[in-house]
Amino acid sequence: MPSAAQRLCRDVVADPHGPLVAAVAGPGGCGKTAMLETLARIYRDAGVPVVHEYTEDASAALLVDDAHGLDDVTLDRLRRLAVARSHRMVVAYRPWPRPHALSALGAVLVRCRPPVVLGRLDRAAVATARRTSSDTRPPTRSPTSCSSRPAACRRWWTGSSSRCRRPVSSPTAGSPVRW
Repeated sequence: MPSAAQRLCRDVVADPHGPLVAAVAGPGGCGKTAMLETLARIYRDAGVPVVHEYTEDASAALLVDDAHGLDDVTLDRLRRLAVARSHRMVVAYRPWPRPHALSALGAVLVRCRPPVVLGRLDRAAVATARRTSSDTRPPTRSPTSCSSRPAACRRWWTGSSSRCRRPVSSPTAGSPVRW
């Protein structure tokens, strides 16, 4: 984990019931969801309820994933919560697309604390993440296109560096391969 991610986790462990407003940013497949899952586990272990959709309940930890896909109204509500700084809220998003409402939310989040900026994972980081993860199942959804992913991520998604996807069934003589 990058040092900013470690600091965020340490801060949550140190005071899981205190207010916290933070951002986790990075391209697809870099570990934003895994970071939120780690934070959710920390909060739950401390007895703090975790929610993933907008709420004004200050007793819960609000962990928002894929904020880049939210509508402007929801992003504005999240921005107002961040301005209040009275909630436990971590928002994860891709740096693009960057609608105006996400830019406004990001500006508030950055003023609260430095963002956790995640980058591409290399082979060693993927192997470490897989070993340390409590949930070692493969992802439930596969990417629509692996060609733009770095080789290490392609291997993680498919278990192979030689092709983007594996066949769903083994081919038999004369039968088509289903992908």
